[in-house]
Amino acid sequence: MRIYQIALFVLMSILVGFGFYWTKCQLGVDIIDDFSWEEHFPLMNVFQKQVPVTYPRPGAVLIQASFDRSFALAPWIKVYSTTRKFIREQIVKGGRSEPYALMIEDFSDDFWVKEYSHWIAVNTGDRFGYSGLVRLEDTARVYMGLTLYDENKHVIDWNSAATALSADGSAAWKELSSRLTVPGGVAFIRFRVSGEKKGRVYVDDIRFWKEQ
Repeated sequence: MRIYQIALFVLMSILVGFGFYWTKCQLGVDIIDDFSWEEHFPLMNVFQKQVPVTYPRPGAVLIQASFDRSFALAPWIKVYSTTRKFIREQIVKGGRSEPYALMIEDFSDDFWVKEYSHWIAVNTGDRFGYSGLVRLEDTARVYMGLTLYDENKHVIDWNSAATALSADGSAAWKELSSRLTVPGGVAFIRFRVSGEKKGRVYVDDIRFWKEQ
């Protein structure tokens, strides 16, 4: 009988915990904003609003993605393209420092975008940085950058602080990195990876942070 009581207590504790977290997500409250619950417990993404808002403190790491965890793509928006076809994405073996990486394959010359789902609330003068590793095949070209939005979430700049790399026949991993000082009139930003041209793009070890 005691075993059933313990099991019931554990189950109730889990349900209460998820209920608390669901309420937190609906209210848009960041309890510990330099710790990503979704990064460490990806299943929690199912409790998020479609577009969560994060209010980071200086020094907060907002993305640290190596694509080796279960549900690694949960906080990312499904890749989309100008024609909505001829694009494939999946987690594959062959990561830079860990076993797996994100692979996006363009079967045409379509332009595609892979965007992190969270809105990052910002103030003028805030400073952010990002870095990520990429590997390209065929004629693929890849970009990393930040989309800037006004207070109504209308786009001001689709690809600010952008970096780019084109396939050159090398199979080596290469790093893309940049920094942004938020200009006036910007209220939200989002991290994105995009690309074009036929070929495969492998992405790994993405980091996005707010500087001190």
